Amino acid sequence: MEAPCPLCRTHFSKRSATKLVIDWDPNSPNGRAAHLSETEARRFYDAFGALTRDGITEPALRQLLEEVKAFLATQPPDRVRLSYAPPSSSKLTGHKFPDLRVLRRIGAYLYDTRSKIRDQKLNHDNELIHIREENDALQRQLAEMTTKRNDERELAVRTEENLRDYSQNLQGAYESMIR
Repeated sequence: MEAPCPLCRTHFSKRSATKLVIDWDPNSPNGRAAHLSETEARRFYDAFGALTRDGITEPALRQLLEEVKAFLATQPPDRVRLSYAPPSSSKLTGHKFPDLRVLRRIGAYLYDTRSKIRDQKLNHDNELIHIREENDALQRQLAEMTTKRNDERELAVRTEENLRDYSQNLQGAYESMIR
């Protein structure tokens, strides 16, 4: 009878399976180093998980990225590089950290994008301040020109009224002279 695999849930025959026993001595130098690497990598994975869940400040993100970069630099290249092996090989077991490398790259991209957006926002804010100052100056200029135009219009109306009065007086004097 086939039983489901506890990991992948595919059915297999227990008779054809062989138990694999791995002797691992945590006190050996390689065992301690691998355990420390795995513990440190787990801390970084947890930090990236907290980053997506809770957010992070830019200085803290930069520090995390530097720590991950330093950690990955201490690891042998075959443990850090991505390989085109089955997906199960990219897990933390076997002391391979390509996912951590990808997370660091994503984090660096996030940091750079945040910085660019912040710089663009500062530039837009400065441009907005400049445009508002220019708008205020143009509004003052418009108000001055409107006042000047109204003054000139009033002067023209008064001048026209004076000329009409003068013209009527002259015409009245001329008519009285003719009669």
